[in-house]
Amino acid sequence: MSAEYTHSVFIKTPESWIDSANHLACWQGESAADINTFGAPGYLDAEGRPCTCVYTVVKDVFLAPTASGQLGEIPVHAVGIAGQDKAQAAFDSLSEPDGIRMLINVSVEEALQQLGLTRMQSTEEV
Repeated sequence: MSAEYTHSVFIKTPESWIDSANHLACWQGESAADINTFGAPGYLDAEGRPCTCVYTVVKDVFLAPTASGQLGEIPVHAVGIAGQDKAQAAFDSLSEPDGIRMLINVSVEEALQQLGLTRMQSTEEV
């Protein structure tokens, strides 16, 4: 198991998956604060549906479940915070058409283009 950050990931999360995605982020992350990884939507997908996106660097252990098809044991920092059912549902959605999408080792620009994402217009006055 490598302790180095060896990959970048771009994760697109549809609005309906944000809560569950945060449980998965906490489960796969390094601290309890990862329960707040995905915030309010800031992008629209090609069909105009709101979604939130995160771009970060990760260790090999973060990607291990995508190879095995299973989440590992809950880490100590996530006990009492991350729900297994929500984390598993978010993980399973990676293979669903309207689920969470994760692109590995691509730039933000490439990911936005591949996923057909556009930034939402702000409604705040400048």
